[in-house]
Amino acid sequence: MNSKHTRKHTHAKKSDHSSAVSQQKKLTKKALRDLRLHKVACIARAILILSFISLVIISITGAARALTLENIANESGVPKSWKVASVGNPDTITIPITYFDQKMDSCQAKVRQFEWCSCSGQCVGSLQQGIVKDTLGLDQLPLPTYTNQNASSKAGINRASQWITGGNPVGANDNFYRWYHEVSGLSKRYDREITFIRQGNTNTYVYGGNDVFPLDDITFNSDSVSKNDSNVRTSRGQLTHNFSFTAYMTVPIKAEMNGHETFNFSGDDDVWVFLNGKLVLDIGGVHSAVGGSFTINADGTITSTVDGAGTKLIDAGLVKNRVYDLNFFYAERSTSEANAKITITNMNWPIAADADLDGEIIDNKMVSYTSNLKNIDTENPLYLTHLSSYITSENDGSGFIPLSSKLISYTYTPNIESSWMPLEITGPGITNNDFLLAYPITLGKAGTGTDTVYFRFNILPDNHTGSITNKIAYLTKNGYGDVGISFDTTTVEYQDLTPVTPIEDEEKAKEEEEQRQREEEERQRQEEEERRRQEEEAERQRLEEEQRKKEEEERKAAEEAARLEEEARKAEEERQRLEEEARQAEEEAERQRLEEEARKAEEERQRLEEEAKKAEEERKRLEEEAERARQAAEEAAKAATTQPATNNINQLVDMGDATIYDDADFAYLDPLGVVSYAPDTGAVSEVAAQIFNNRSFAAVILSQSFVLANLAVFAISFAVYYPLRKY
Repeated sequence: MNSKHTRKHTHAKKSDHSSAVSQQKKLTKKALRDLRLHKVACIARAILILSFISLVIISITGAARALTLENIANESGVPKSWKVASVGNPDTITIPITYFDQKMDSCQAKVRQFEWCSCSGQCVGSLQQGIVKDTLGLDQLPLPTYTNQNASSKAGINRASQWITGGNPVGANDNFYRWYHEVSGLSKRYDREITFIRQGNTNTYVYGGNDVFPLDDITFNSDSVSKNDSNVRTSRGQLTHNFSFTAYMTVPIKAEMNGHETFNFSGDDDVWVFLNGKLVLDIGGVHSAVGGSFTINADGTITSTVDGAGTKLIDAGLVKNRVYDLNFFYAERSTSEANAKITITNMNWPIAADADLDGEIIDNKMVSYTSNLKNIDTENPLYLTHLSSYITSENDGSGFIPLSSKLISYTYTPNIESSWMPLEITGPGITNNDFLLAYPITLGKAGTGTDTVYFRFNILPDNHTGSITNKIAYLTKNGYGDVGISFDTTTVEYQDLTPVTPIEDEEKAKEEEEQRQREEEERQRQEEEERRRQEEEAERQRLEEEQRKKEEEERKAAEEAARLEEEARKAEEERQRLEEEARQAEEEAERQRLEEEARKAEEERQRLEEEAKKAEEERKRLEEEAERARQAAEEAAKAATTQPATNNINQLVDMGDATIYDDADFAYLDPLGVVSYAPDTGAVSEVAAQIFNNRSFAAVILSQSFVLANLAVFAISFAVYYPLRKY
């Protein structure tokens, strides 16, 4: 019995041991599984924490960038940091001007133009309009209305101005030639500058006033012409002032035609101002101080007013936002006084280049812009350094577009698609390093093959309704460091695509169609009547104009006949006198005449040879400059990109966050990031400039791919950690 009990006990022990081992194995497997899950949970939690911290950094970065933004100061869509004449209203504006010191004619001179009042009893001048024509000559200088003194006298021109005569263009033998040309012994040229001073906080600039003597610094040794100013001396024989001189200057302006652009002059003596080649201010003659002004009206006409002569309405052929030359001509002809005051108000000047901007809406979504900048300076090349584009939208607000190489490209040859190159521009901001091109773009002198550069870029607004206005602005410099701004504005309108509800009532639809047809017929009838009325009015005006011209021609013909008759009578008298003299000295006169003609012919030949030589040198110089400009453009193009730019839109092009798809003749851009228009009305403050101003740090942290990757990692790690959190 004991033996049997012992066997049972031994069997029980073995059974318990096996069960314990099995249980231990189960516990070990569970522990290992739990350990593995614990490790996975720990890793997932660590990744979750890190991704959460990364998302917090993204949030803080976005908030910090938003909190450090300051408003970008602008002047109607142009960065205010571009403080130059046409936008920023600087304290002074300096303009080139050309003076001609004139010989003071003696009181005994038969042809006297420069000096009247110092001659006893000879101060005979007064305001005299009409002594120059109302358009500039072929050489862009004023043209005398009359070709000789007799015609000028018969027309009633006063004695002080009867000798302002000449042809078109004014020739070297004309009396008027010396006014704006250098002539040995009569006039000498001086290229100077004058400075306009801003009046307070206005857009009004003033030069000059009373007692303006710009050539008083000229000495006898440097200018023999001034030695002839013998009539204006003190009792000791010293010159008081250098009175006799003429001047002209050209100022390019952009005609905004807002009704507030005004030019004003007050002084003596002759002043003629031309705009777009048309005479818009005529204050001619030898006179005391006289005031005059002109204003560019909203319809492009010019209102010109001169004291004592009334007001005229002049059509100068202006077009809104076009650049025109304002040509100013002046003469100081007597020694009684010298006053000259110029006031320019609310003008966009001086313009160095002409900008043009056009836009169109494609597929009722994207706005596509094309623009060009043309150098109008025939003397100097220009260097484009900054570019901005300011959007004003009815539904998206307003702000500067953060243009970059993903959005904008440029070329000198827009018709060659492969010539378009991407253009890198820094983002909007408040310093000179913002809106800055990666490298300056050179515009050659006006008239050369590289004087115009073309741009194109697209934007994709969030809302596709209402109107969008874009103002593009260019900041340029010339070789002397002078800064100028050119800009243009365009507005595009989204179409109203309101769905049309079908009309179920056919009778109503028929009535509406009939009504529409009646209205259309009535509209056509009214248009036809208006057209006939306009044609009749035009015909009436044409007939009146023809009648007026006919009467004017008859009047001129009668005057010409009388003039010719008088000249014929005088010619007959002169002929008889000359015949009498000719009998005594015919051979001597003929010999002298032939010798004089031979001398003049020789001088003319030498002059033409010299001009031909100069023209050849100028041609070679222009060819060298054009070649240098071309090489500079090629080098700039190579530096702009490290790989050839592709313009084949019939393929998928990887552009980082932006992708161009093969679905049209234009590039659709992703609606997020820098490729989508979002009003950018701020600039990073100086406090955070080291981190945010260049956008590099924020661009990475806030980029689409970085944010989406963090969100994906956070979601996956949370999905893994949440069910394993008990481990």
